[in-house]
Amino acid sequence: MSSVPAEPFRVDPADLPAWLAGTWSVDRDINDGQGAFTGTATFEPQPGGTVRWAEEGSLQLGDFTGPATRVLFLHPADPWEVRFDDGRLFHPLDLSGGGFAAEHPCGPDLYRGTYDPRSDDELLVHWHVTGPGREDDIVSRYRRVG
Repeated sequence: MSSVPAEPFRVDPADLPAWLAGTWSVDRDINDGQGAFTGTATFEPQPGGTVRWAEEGSLQLGDFTGPATRVLFLHPADPWEVRFDDGRLFHPLDLSGGGFAAEHPCGPDLYRGTYDPRSDDELLVHWHVTGPGREDDIVSRYRRVG
């Protein structure tokens, strides 16, 4: 008896703001436990169709333990674009096929990421970062809380 692979969870681009809207818990593992971020991500639809993606929580990395925040924006385009808070492009994003692979060159470093929507309430994001003297794995688990 053969098994049938499960269909990937897909998010229609027109539904992306509604699917993300609300508060999600974030558990981020950095380099297999060498660092961690625990907090929340809030996705708030904005006028003009953008979505504000704000994270806040606690970061432990090396000798540092303390508060950490970041703000990104999703801009409607074909496909959607993830932008930094200063408006610079981070990468495109299209979850209509299920998982999505993205790349972002940042100076001498290269960020290669995957987005894996698991259900209405779970998203897994994995970034592998390489560069001179750098090799990092960053795995973030988002779970809807509200």
